[in-house]
Amino acid sequence: HLRLAREEEELLPLVPRVLSGEEIFELGVQFLSDDGKRFEQQTGGTTAEDLS
Repeated sequence: HLRLAREEEELLPLVPRVLSGEEIFELGVQFLSDDGKRFEQQTGGTTAEDLS
């Protein structure tokens, strides 16, 4: 987790110059969906929707 955070801090300043708003949005959606899958694996497939 710490390594990932450090990499993100290094990359963040580059993002506005390299990507348009739409590309940033798409990357964010991709990242969130990947994160969701990882979370499901850690919790045995339980999602926020299952808990509500």
